[in-house]
Amino acid sequence: MGSVVVAAQPIFCDTFLLDVIKRFKQIHPKVGVRVIDAGLQELLKMIDNNTCDVALGITLEADTYGATVSSLARCSARCIMHRMHPLASQDVVALTSLQNQTFVELMADSPLRARVDYIMQTVDIKRHIAAEMRHMRGVCALVDRGLGVAVIDPIAELLLQGTAVVSKPMEPTIEWEIALLKSKHKPLSNVAESFCEEIYAEIDSLHQMGILISLNN
Repeated sequence: MGSVVVAAQPIFCDTFLLDVIKRFKQIHPKVGVRVIDAGLQELLKMIDNNTCDVALGITLEADTYGATVSSLARCSARCIMHRMHPLASQDVVALTSLQNQTFVELMADSPLRARVDYIMQTVDIKRHIAAEMRHMRGVCALVDRGLGVAVIDPIAELLLQGTAVVSKPMEPTIEWEIALLKSKHKPLSNVAESFCEEIYAEIDSLHQMGILISLNN
């Protein structure tokens, strides 16, 4: 019995956490699971306030919020576009080829958006922003409708099946780490530890699919 409360950034809630929950419930059918999609600052505060058992984010600043951080994998950003877009013929999308392209973006408070903005400004890449969306699934859906290109978390490739969207690696790469956050002050319950084991198993599966990069590489 018991329950597990997980806070995670929306792209994780929309993708691999669904498989984690399915497998966990097969093993622990009587344990309740509550998943809260949260932005970076909110999930850090939830860990600090002990209102969730674990959190999944892409932050390296969690120590200031009383969290223990375990890096799970490296992510390398992908550039997506409609399959009829001129960039779709390139094997690798160079940042310079994004000059004056039309973009679909996450909102400005997204950590990935902030990283992309900084890099584009550093190399003086001008881009036209057609639309901004709160969640990555909305960004992918607008790219599927031909509104522009986007820089996405590689996890979002799981949302592209059955669409007209193609995904390309970028040069130079834009990288970060997926991190599992736990409270420094509250030990995990046995069922929460079991849930973490399913997260680790799913991360390994994403490594094998080539979506995530091992920390050892």
